[in-house]
Amino acid sequence: MNEKLKQNPESILNKRFNVDFKGYSPLEVDSFLDDVMHDYAHFESLIATLVNKVEMLEESLHMYQQKLLESNTTIAALKDSENAPPSDVLKRLARLESLLEKK
Repeated sequence: MNEKLKQNPESILNKRFNVDFKGYSPLEVDSFLDDVMHDYAHFESLIATLVNKVEMLEESLHMYQQKLLESNTTIAALKDSENAPPSDVLKRLARLESLLEKK
């Protein structure tokens, strides 16, 4: 994450400027950098939270895609069984009953 950013809160905090005769007020610069550092810390926290949320949502999406695939397979099997002659349905039922009796 920090690979794309040129600064982080610590580098901003530790930044030192050369003081010239007609330079900026050191107090104003420090105050501004404190604000920037606070914003960076907030953004880093927000990014970490959002990355975690994206990972959680991707896991949920994967789970729902699996459920959708299973549902589509079940629907296809049911459609096939509707088109099957009654004798095939009876054979499947008998096979399932025999498997249940074995357990």
